[in-house]
Amino acid sequence: MSVLLASGILIAQSCSGPFCAPDAQFERPAAGLFADSAAPVAALGANGSLLLAWEFRAQGESDIAFSRREDGARGAWLDAPQRLEDDEWGAARSLEPRLASDGRGRVWVLWQDNRNGVDDLRLCASTDDGRTWPVRDQRVGGGVPGKLRSMAALAADGSGRLYAAWEDTRAGSRDLWLVSSGDGGLTWNPELRVDSDEAGTGVSYHPQLLVWDDGTVLVAWWDERDGLADVYVRRSVDHGRSWVGPEERVDPGDAGAWNSRDVVLSRVGDTVSLAWEEDLIPLEGNVVSRTSTDRGATWGAMRASGLGENPVIVAREGASPLVGWTEPPARGTGQKTSIGGRIVEIPLPTQYRVGAPDAVRPASLRGLERLASRWAGRAGDRAFFARGGAAVGRGLVDVYWVDLG
Repeated sequence: MSVLLASGILIAQSCSGPFCAPDAQFERPAAGLFADSAAPVAALGANGSLLLAWEFRAQGESDIAFSRREDGARGAWLDAPQRLEDDEWGAARSLEPRLASDGRGRVWVLWQDNRNGVDDLRLCASTDDGRTWPVRDQRVGGGVPGKLRSMAALAADGSGRLYAAWEDTRAGSRDLWLVSSGDGGLTWNPELRVDSDEAGTGVSYHPQLLVWDDGTVLVAWWDERDGLADVYVRRSVDHGRSWVGPEERVDPGDAGAWNSRDVVLSRVGDTVSLAWEEDLIPLEGNVVSRTSTDRGATWGAMRASGLGENPVIVAREGASPLVGWTEPPARGTGQKTSIGGRIVEIPLPTQYRVGAPDAVRPASLRGLERLASRWAGRAGDRAFFARGGAAVGRGLVDVYWVDLG
C-alpha cells in the first residue's frame, strides 16, 4: 500500500487559546513542502480513535489520503498517511472525501474521481479501523455511466449498514439520489431519488446525511427549484427504501426569495441540529441554525449565530448546538511576497468564530485567528474541528479540539 512518502512528516505543537482544551494538541498529521492538503473530514473510530481523510496534492491532480490517531486527542498518529487510490499518483482528479465509521472498526472513505472522464464515486472499506483496506477503490452503486455524480454524503449505522447520497445529472440538471448497502459496500440496493420536483429541472446541491440503527434516514440539502436557493429536509424510516412524505422546506420567508445555502447537519441521540447561510434575515447575522429533538420530524425556532460563511455545527442534547463559521477579512491590501520571480499578494487571514447561539446573537463566542474550519464532529464530550488548504498554508491539515461542556 502506498503512503505519502517523504512528504508525510508528522508535526505536533501546543495549541493555546480558549478554543483548545488545556491538554489538547494542535495537530498537523501531514505536511509537505511541495504538496497541498485540503478538504479534511473526520470521524470517531474504534476505542476513541480519530480518523481523518483529506485531499493531498503532491504531483499532477489531487489524491485522497487517510490517517488515524489512537485514543482521540491523546494518542499518536499512524506512522505515515496512506493513499487510498489504486491508479497512478496524480493521474486523475480525486476530490471531496467523505468518511464514515460504525465505531467498531469498520471504516469507509468515499470520494469523487474523474479517471473515466467524468466525476464518479469511489469507495474504500476497512474492518480494522483503517489499518488496512481490503475493499479498495471500488465504484459505488449503479448510476448512469458517463453522467456526473459528485458532492456525496456518507453515513453508517452501528450494524455496518452504509448509506450514500450525491448530486446526479442523469436527467439533466442536478438531482439528489440515495443508496444503501447492507454488507458494508460490497453490494448496493436500488437507488432512490431524494428531491421530488421534476427530474432534471431545479438544481439540488450538497446533500447532508444522518442515519440511525433502526432505519431512520435524514437528508438535508439546498436547491433552486423556486428561484434562489432554499433548504430542504426529507426523512425515511425504512433504511432509505421509501420516504415518509414530501420534503420540508426549513428556511424562512417565501420560497426562492433569497439564498439559503451551505447546509450542514449534526446529531447526538435523537437531537439533530441544522445550520446554513441565510442571505437576508432581520437578525444579527447570516449563519443560522435550527434544532429538532425528534430526528427531524419537527424543528424549533431559527437562531442566528454571526455574519460569515462555511458553517459547521456540533449538536448538543438539551442545549444549543455549537456553531462555527468563517468571517471574511476586512477589506484592504495584504502583504506581498515573491514566488518564482512573481510578486503576489498574501491573502488576509480569515477569522473563525465558534459559539452557542441564542435567539438573537451568540451567548458567548470563542475565537481563534487564522482558522478556516471546514469540518466539525463529535467525540464523546468533545468536539473536533478540521481545516486544510490555502487557509492554513501549503501542505497542512490541522485538527482542533474543544470541550462541549
